Amino acid sequence: MEWKRWTASMIISTVLLSGCAANTPAETINHTNNGQQTDESEEKQVPTSEDGIEKKFPSSASEGLIEGIEFGIGDLTSDVIRDWGEPETMDYWEGGLYFSYPRLVLFTDARKDNDDQLIDGTIQQMGFRSGSELFGVKVGQTFEEIAAVLGDGYTMHSPGDNSHNVFYADTWSMEYEIGDYVLVFSGKAEKGATDAAYYMRK
Repeated sequence: MEWKRWTASMIISTVLLSGCAANTPAETINHTNNGQQTDESEEKQVPTSEDGIEKKFPSSASEGLIEGIEFGIGDLTSDVIRDWGEPETMDYWEGGLYFSYPRLVLFTDARKDNDDQLIDGTIQQMGFRSGSELFGVKVGQTFEEIAAVLGDGYTMHSPGDNSHNVFYADTWSMEYEIGDYVLVFSGKAEKGATDAAYYMRK
């Protein structure tokens, strides 16, 4: 079972890491040190800043939307295909089909019938590749650089914490709660670059 889980996680990681990132300009962000230390065996809760974490994000982020992307969590897959065309890759993941586009991967609850016809579903989660920009940061920056922009109020999880996670197993992750939604950045090393981001319901 553990081997199957690890293999599945590697497959979805490959989907995210192998695609082309959005062609958007890089934003220069100064590297800062927030002085936080993480025990690899425990998760770390960083206190919310005085201004509150949600002020770091637009109001639409608490409604399942990311600025610059016309579709959000809960939108129909038929609308996505109508406007964006067929995905580069479409396959099953965790009970539904994922749609891989150059800019991002949409994880949905859509499926196919016995005649291989697509049955409409909705977007359940979004995955972003290295180079993608969202909320003023860029996937590929370090956790520290991301925190310098998005602020405190995140939870840091170690590879041990994430060992059973089907999306970012055995990696470090930084998690921001935004209303009923969660934004997660993941990477192989605590002090290294992030390699993917995920936006989903709690």
